[in-house]
Amino acid sequence: MLLCGLLLLLLAGLCGAPQAKVGDTIGGIPVMGDDFDVDEYIKSFEKPQGPTDPEVLHAGELLKSAQEKEAEGDMPGARSDLDEAIDALRSTTDAKKLLSAGYFARGRHWAKRDKDYKATKDFTSALKFLDPINILDRAQVHYERGLARHRRKKLPGASEDLSQALEMLQAQLMTADDETKQQLQGMQAGWLTMHGLITADMGDTAAAIELHTKAIGIDAAVPSPWMNRASAYEAQERWEDAIADYSKRIELLPDKAANAYLHRGFCRLQQDSSVSGLELAVADMQKACDGGMEFGCKNAEGLQKQLDKASGAEGSKSSEPAATEAGTADAEGEL
Repeated sequence: MLLCGLLLLLLAGLCGAPQAKVGDTIGGIPVMGDDFDVDEYIKSFEKPQGPTDPEVLHAGELLKSAQEKEAEGDMPGARSDLDEAIDALRSTTDAKKLLSAGYFARGRHWAKRDKDYKATKDFTSALKFLDPINILDRAQVHYERGLARHRRKKLPGASEDLSQALEMLQAQLMTADDETKQQLQGMQAGWLTMHGLITADMGDTAAAIELHTKAIGIDAAVPSPWMNRASAYEAQERWEDAIADYSKRIELLPDKAANAYLHRGFCRLQQDSSVSGLELAVADMQKACDGGMEFGCKNAEGLQKQLDKASGAEGSKSSEPAATEAGTADAEGEL
């Protein structure tokens, strides 16, 4: 639902609708994710008024066309309609508040196509036109720009964006009602752990662990901070701590835990190369293999051979552990 933000803001401008509840959207840009219910938002409008600006109406038609083309897989056609819609909105008297959502929508469009330089430019334009009072909107745009910068290895800029996004989100949490606060805390946990990933990439593993730990403290039901903190512990060779966090990650989302099994097996092998340690490592590598991880299959096979040789001498130390490959930990910071 790449175009939700622009469609929602456009509809609000056309209908003279009341502002939606904080935590859903402010100014029309969805801030709770791409699963925002557009139909329910439209139903909340009361006594719609007809549009007064033909350019706004034309832009609305273009946006709907772009959404249909994207759903059909016609990405060039969708991009063309988005560009034309932005040009149309630029000429309207209400251009600034509408353009902010237009650039945000197109920025996400570029991000989906791995065009992160162009995405960064559009997110920057969205911030330029976005009303400063729309705190959640600005937080969302900073977050998206931070992700694009991270993928481009522009780490200081990415870290600054995440810091600003989290600061704005924290300000919104201070005035939110209980229901909204619960939703925003899940978002906050995801953003914190993503900032932790960026911080780790900048070489500060200790600070990254602090961010992941803070995310867990805010919402322990979010799987990604456990995975990401485990990866940081693994980098520090804190095997026991890493194993504990990988185990929690597996518990929270067992159907999508192949990478966690792979890394836990690797940590177990480093912690204990005895027969019992090898057995646990083989079991984890096999789980990773069953989940589609090629590294898991290779490691399970190699470790099983070593285990077979050592099985006749249970309790004694085996020879040097077989070479294993842990791969790269998932960057699960998106929500």
